[in-house]
Amino acid sequence: MTSEQTSDYSVCMSWGFREGVWDLIDVYRARLDYGPLKAKVIAMRQQFGAGKVIMEDDNTGKILIREFRAEKLGRLHPYRPKVDKETRFEAQLAKLESGKYRLPEGAPFLADLKRELSAFPNSKYDDQVDALSQFLEWSGSKRALSALDRDPVTGRRRGMARRR
Repeated sequence: MTSEQTSDYSVCMSWGFREGVWDLIDVYRARLDYGPLKAKVIAMRQQFGAGKVIMEDDNTGKILIREFRAEKLGRLHPYRPKVDKETRFEAQLAKLESGKYRLPEGAPFLADLKRELSAFPNSKYDDQVDALSQFLEWSGSKRALSALDRDPVTGRRRGMARRR
């Protein structure tokens, strides 16, 4: 991971859940060296009060996951892709059309996100698409339901979420 102009971007999408709907709150996209990337993960977790931080478990993500655990900086939940990006995104696309996910009108990041989504899979960069498909997959999992059923401060179960 480097901040060189030829490097891939690091992307962080922050989502909120209210009344059965996921709202995209923020998208951070930048080329960062490892130290600044680690600092940004910590800062964004605090800024948004993130109950879960999902991190792709490869390359830099593996190191971050390990260091956060060793330094007791909070848990990063590993995401291990099983198929290619295009297949992952296509499998999650219907969720975006379900009405249970909202993109904020007029947000400063929205034009770049829409441009990347429209150009995928033929664009030079696909990091936002990848982050989105990872979140969409996670949000439909039993882990997401369990996370929503926990107090964000204590981590204890609240018993409010319905089991299927």
